[in-house]
This record gives sequence, C-alpha cells and structure tokens, in this order.
Amino acid sequence: MEGEQKPPLARISAIQKESRWFIKTALLFLLATVGMGVVFVLCNVSGRGYSYEYVVVHTHVGLIGFVLNMILG
Repeated sequence: MEGEQKPPLARISAIQKESRWFIKTALLFLLATVGMGVVFVLCNVSGRGYSYEYVVVHTHVGLIGFVLNMILG
C-alpha cells in the first residue's frame, strides 16, 4: 500500500537517534559526577579526606563528560 504511513518511531532519523545517545550518555556522566561528589562529602564528614587527583577526575567528568555531551546532544 503506497499511502500507508510508518509508525512514529520508525520515522526517527539517524541524527535524532544520535542526539538521544548523547543525552543518555550525558545523564550517565551526571550520575557519576553526583556520585563522586557524595563520596567527597562522606569522606569529609568521616574525616578521611581524599586525594587531589580525584577532584581533577570529578571536574573532568562533570565538565567534559556531562556538559559536552549535553551540548552535542
């Protein structure tokens, strides 16, 4: 049948699918960033402290992982 329309999900272009993957990846990076922040707070409360290298990783994951993927998405 020539006049049939495809279901809405079948009409999603490759670019839209790619954008969804970028946004989903950004949300995973946000979850990792928040998790690392919670660990930092718990370390401070317990008096254990943490290494400066972890702060660099936390910043990198937050800024590069979350922000860049969200912009690209």
